Amino acid sequence: MSTTSFQVFGSAVYYNEEECGIYKLDGLSHNYAVMNPKLLFQNIDQLDIPQARKSVTALLDLARLQATWCETPYNLGHPILVGPAPSAVGTNEREGILNLQELCERILAALPKRR
Repeated sequence: MSTTSFQVFGSAVYYNEEECGIYKLDGLSHNYAVMNPKLLFQNIDQLDIPQARKSVTALLDLARLQATWCETPYNLGHPILVGPAPSAVGTNEREGILNLQELCERILAALPKRR
């Protein structure tokens, strides 16, 4: 397994290059999406430290929530709108979510502390 280092406000954050992902809302239902960590770090670099902390914390909170799912939630219009039924969260998806959770924790640890 390969490791890559990214800089976050002058601190190195190591990423083990395992898949990171999260369920995102596509229309009325949730679909798993693989995340590109390079884009995450590029976007963090464009934020100030408080906004970066807020954004990464929100992503971490979402990953923590999704890590508890056994299946995806019903679509947003249920039971009025008929749509796809919830689907089981697979092992690969759960691992991607847990990898994302770990990466977010590393990023938050690397962010400069508040003054």
